[in-house]
Amino acid sequence: MSSIRWFNNLKLILAVIPLLFLSLTPTPIVSEELNKIAGREDCKFISPPEWQDRTVVWDGGCQNGKAHGQGVLRAYKDGLSTLLFLGNLEHGEISLGVIDCDDGYIAGQFSHGELLPDLDRNVVINAFRNAAAAAKTYSKRLERLGNQESASFYLKKADELEHQLD
Repeated sequence: MSSIRWFNNLKLILAVIPLLFLSLTPTPIVSEELNKIAGREDCKFISPPEWQDRTVVWDGGCQNGKAHGQGVLRAYKDGLSTLLFLGNLEHGEISLGVIDCDDGYIAGQFSHGELLPDLDRNVVINAFRNAAAAAKTYSKRLERLGNQESASFYLKKADELEHQLD
């Protein structure tokens, strides 16, 4: 084999090896556009409207190709976590839970990413309970994965959410 041909084959091999490693890493469920279902083909969701300029990642259940069930929706901007929803998504949209933002908590029932104007205290209580349960479940998952620092963060977050009910 000529040295040029051998060199070209080596370049091809070196180009393919990183792609093989990338295919082995889990693909996060990410939505980057306002009100567009995006992400993995098998688990899509709709980001809340005010999260349009952020990268959003869902860690939770999926059903019929859409994010569904209890979990954590995290929004990032410039690589930093900026917003956090803990609770339930139904058919790809936030439903019952708590948004943790700079100004405090937004808790209750949501529709199309917007908080429903419900004055029933029980809805808010259920939202905080649901959010605390989601934080605990996520903490346990992170602990199993060996991420102790993040597991501790979410366990502390669950405790904070539970104390909102006092």
